[in-house]
Amino acid sequence: MLNYRDKVVTITEQLRFWKWVAKLIVITLAILVIALVPLELLLFNQIVFIGLLLFAVTSVVWWIWAVINIKILLDALLQAASGIDAVNNEFVIIKLEINKIKLDHTAIEDTIAPKE
Repeated sequence: MLNYRDKVVTITEQLRFWKWVAKLIVITLAILVIALVPLELLLFNQIVFIGLLLFAVTSVVWWIWAVINIKILLDALLQAASGIDAVNNEFVIIKLEINKIKLDHTAIEDTIAPKE
């Protein structure tokens, strides 16, 4: 099981990959348009179809990737929130103990030296 830092590193690497894929698709389509359309090896309609196909595949894969990573981040957030709740409960207990000690100390002082 990956810890939180490993998950962040993994997500960062995946983001770099998707940035690279986006740049690669744009450059590839630009090269196809510039090189192959004037030579009449590909029609402009075919390049548009290829572009739409790549866009559709990339969008679906990215959507699935985003949903999975949002789930990972929400799990991390819930884990952090439960940790904060545990710490808050500990502070409440400490506060109660300190107040109890103060009351006990005040009761002892009143017994030893009553106030006039």
